[in-house]
Amino acid sequence: MTNKIAEGFLQHVVKFRKLFIIVFLLVFIGISGVSYFLNGRTYKSGVEFYIFKSFDDSKTENNFLLTKEEIEILKSIATSEQLFLSVVNSQKLVTYYNKKFSFEAEDILKNASTVTIDEHSKISIYAEDLDKYFAFGLADAMRKKINVLYNDYLKTFKKSQILKFDQGIHHYYMEKQNIERAFSQYPSSLLSLKFLTDSLNGPNYIKKINKCSQETGIKITDVMGILNLFHRLEKVQEQIYLYTDLKQQIQNALYMLDRNHTFITNKNIHFKRTVDLSYHFILGLKFAVLADLALILLITFLNWYKTEFNFILKSQND
Repeated sequence: MTNKIAEGFLQHVVKFRKLFIIVFLLVFIGISGVSYFLNGRTYKSGVEFYIFKSFDDSKTENNFLLTKEEIEILKSIATSEQLFLSVVNSQKLVTYYNKKFSFEAEDILKNASTVTIDEHSKISIYAEDLDKYFAFGLADAMRKKINVLYNDYLKTFKKSQILKFDQGIHHYYMEKQNIERAFSQYPSSLLSLKFLTDSLNGPNYIKKINKCSQETGIKITDVMGILNLFHRLEKVQEQIYLYTDLKQQIQNALYMLDRNHTFITNKNIHFKRTVDLSYHFILGLKFAVLADLALILLITFLNWYKTEFNFILKSQND
């Protein structure tokens, strides 16, 4: 039975080979052409830019270059769900891609976009779409959101720095108050010894202290104690000044983060047409083969039941 079916199959293939070839070519060309028209004429558009920022805010020659730590942070931002979800919502991609859920549009956007950051901190974003201007809009929307997310990260980081400096300032102010209370243990006449603090680290400072003790009649221990307090007070005031200055720098940098610090070096509205011919070729080939198989089965079926069909047609005519 199986051999009989196979023989009948081959007979029909040979007998109607021209028809099968024509159907195969028509379906192959038609499906490949429609697939290419709908999905193959995508354009890649994008933008390349720098972000001028660094954690230390130092005014060095290469201050516009990001550090390795900052580049790693940007890479994590460039692959974050927050970035893609924001672009999906802002560009209304659920409706544009004709999807029901945001995660479906996110997956399409991820597959249609690339973000790279080189060792010189240049960020390149490219997106693909049938509309080259819409593709550029996607890339530019990602650029803006990356800058916003990076600024938000820096704001959080710098606010934590300000908090740390505030804690340091508070600590040294408390120490300063303790030192000032310690001064009350000594006679007011000892406060005139402040000029000797510059000599504590100099040569022969012990002889100077002994001489001061002999001339004033003040105990050496009291002289050493008051000079030590003056020395500690000087160091505390230096730390208060340092932390206050650093805090002010961070606050200024925090204010500057509200501005746009991206520098665009290149815009590609229609960088190139992306055509994966193999995909469309294979798709057309599959449908052409299926169409021929379906046609062969139809012809075989009609041939097997030709007698029955003729009988039915004859009875209807009678």
